[in-house]
Amino acid sequence: MITYIILNSFLFLKLILFILVKIFLIPNLFSKYLLLIIFSLALYLCYLYPRKRFHKLSQLRAYRRNLLFKYALMHPWEHIYNLFILFVYLGIFIIGLFYLRYLNIQKTLDFKHYYSLIIKLIQEYTWDENVINCLLILLVIVLYITIIYKMTQYFKLHIIRRHIYLIGKFEDQQHWYKIFIEKFIGGINIHRVVYNIECKIENLYRKYYFSKQFKPKPSNYEVLSQKERDNFLLSRPVQPGLFMYKYNKGLILHHILTKWHYALLVFVICYDLRYHNWVIIHVFYLLPWTFFYELYIRMSHFFHGLWTSFDEALHLMLYCRRLEVIEEENILIIDGEEHDLSYYQNMYKYYIARGFVKDPEYI
Repeated sequence: MITYIILNSFLFLKLILFILVKIFLIPNLFSKYLLLIIFSLALYLCYLYPRKRFHKLSQLRAYRRNLLFKYALMHPWEHIYNLFILFVYLGIFIIGLFYLRYLNIQKTLDFKHYYSLIIKLIQEYTWDENVINCLLILLVIVLYITIIYKMTQYFKLHIIRRHIYLIGKFEDQQHWYKIFIEKFIGGINIHRVVYNIECKIENLYRKYYFSKQFKPKPSNYEVLSQKERDNFLLSRPVQPGLFMYKYNKGLILHHILTKWHYALLVFVICYDLRYHNWVIIHVFYLLPWTFFYELYIRMSHFFHGLWTSFDEALHLMLYCRRLEVIEEENILIIDGEEHDLSYYQNMYKYYIARGFVKDPEYI
């Protein structure tokens, strides 16, 4: 998440440097102290909201129970507001950012100019004023990251609300959202791509190496301990099914496919700094296209983390007509039908509390 925010900040790097220089140029020390207090209060409010404290366990349980209903879209105005937020997110953070990146393809950034300017400003102020300036700059950066993070989390909340609502349409086999989920999760998402590549590598390994180096199991294989069996299977030539597992090859492949564009941007930046006299040029050509790949990766992570069975159960609970909880018997009654309350408790613990990301250890 932080890497995503930093990458998007490249688009506004000139503006950010301009603001930092303006902070140094504030002539009145009192104004700087006032800004320091305002930014600190703003950061504290961002940290405080929406945290809640409870002095009784019953209050915490009631809050968690009511918290689930914030994911429901019960009234027409909630549907309208939800769609409005989604269109704002689409317009600003997707179409808007790409359009700005595309417009700034020819943009350049001279680090030497800003470096010399900032060094000159530092030399003109006393050490205590420089400390205040550095604190202000640090607060601005932290506040920027915090606000962007909070906004992203708020947009994610509305995406999940729409997802939980649409999950109830899955009874219709031809519904567009069901088709989209099945095609994306089962087809083009990055986790499926990684899995398909792993299968291809294992098949090639089996065909061109393992079949020619086949090793029979020892006669006492059945009486070996589990550790001894694992050592045999992982010894050369390793079993095809364990080929990607050995030395975490699958994890390495996953990181390469999901992080290669970061490495490319870092390489291009270092290249510009080294061979163009600290002037950033080529990275602005890459930013519009790496943006689409980053969007694809984030969509893949989001949909891969969803747990359809829990989503359907949550939809059933949120949009029911009658709901009753009998904690003594561990029963949840939804529209007259009895359900296991522990199932919904596990849903909250292993899925909802994790930000709608399934817990692999619970599966």
